[in-house]
Amino acid sequence: MIDWDINMIKQVDEHYNSIFNPQVNFFYFAKRFEAIYNLVTSDGEILPDLFNDITYYTINGINAKYKVLVPISDEVRDEILAKRVVQKANREKALNEGIESYYDFLFDDIMKFIKLYPEWKLLLLK
Repeated sequence: MIDWDINMIKQVDEHYNSIFNPQVNFFYFAKRFEAIYNLVTSDGEILPDLFNDITYYTINGINAKYKVLVPISDEVRDEILAKRVVQKANREKALNEGIESYYDFLFDDIMKFIKLYPEWKLLLLK
């Protein structure tokens, strides 16, 4: 079980949901993190950048991803790392363009994820 820092998730939820439309259900993500992370990692995919940030918000400071064991091949691990490098570069580019570009990047990343995994559409609040 993940020992989420609920206060930090609440702060993220309040901040980003004052910006995003539709809003993102960060608590839904935290409650279903293990299932989401298992599926995504097994598929060789990555979490949206903002969800990746949420994985650091635990009480003891240990990233939630390190608490979920997902057996993957070296090939899949390399694929994930390559996608993460691209994602980080896109995040940096968006940050350099300004705060609105950054927010657009974060929201678009979540929308691409939901398009890829429609079974997690409840990550969005209507």
